[in-house]
Amino acid sequence: MEDQYYAEDHKIIEQIREAMRSADTYKVDEAIDLLYISDRIAPFIDLINDLLLFPHHHRHQEITRLIQQAQSASSIEFIRKALLTNFDYLQYTCSDDGPIAKWFSHALFDIGTEEAINVIREFAQSPNEEIRFEMNYRLEKTNQKAGL
Repeated sequence: MEDQYYAEDHKIIEQIREAMRSADTYKVDEAIDLLYISDRIAPFIDLINDLLLFPHHHRHQEITRLIQQAQSASSIEFIRKALLTNFDYLQYTCSDDGPIAKWFSHALFDIGTEEAINVIREFAQSPNEEIRFEMNYRLEKTNQKAGL
């Protein structure tokens, strides 16, 4: 059974990577649907992390939610890089910086490692007022959870 999962997972990964190589937003958006065929996230976390920073699709909020569900420490640096982008590649969402920063603050909070919390702390000092507000709010929730 494990071999069958591996073969199916590998096929899904290759189909999404092929769509990414095309840099065709429509193809990538469509290929991302393949992630939902599997009831598992872990085999796809490297791909999901790459998709977070990949500009040629319109599913970044969903990708961030998958990262949040996976709670993988491997995603922390990808989230940090996303927070450093000024969200230029996310303009299609028509969202202000605050709501986008909230996606990332939730993911970091749920990952919950010291490294993830340190990224929240780092961006709680952001010059961007909306990012700073969201990260300070999440930092307060982190402190409440820790009983501080």
